[in-house]
Amino acid sequence: MYLGGAGGFYSSDDFGETWKRLGTSTELRAVLSSRYPDADPTLFAATSAGLLKSTDGGKKFAPTAITGEVDRLEWPGPTLVASGP
Repeated sequence: MYLGGAGGFYSSDDFGETWKRLGTSTELRAVLSSRYPDADPTLFAATSAGLLKSTDGGKKFAPTAITGEVDRLEWPGPTLVASGP
């Protein structure tokens, strides 16, 4: 499970009993993982500063070419869709 908000980004491996803080302290608005998380640990994070990408399950995030506010993420197929206000 993943949780993002003004306090940062967290993950839980025990259905929310305990939480571990991950990579970024940027305000997160949405988090989207790969459809195949066991084989692909990629995560995308929508933030007030742009779209971030992690290739290691959220331990480290890097900025992408999308800057500015991102509020919503969808990954309906091979294309990632990001939208802002």
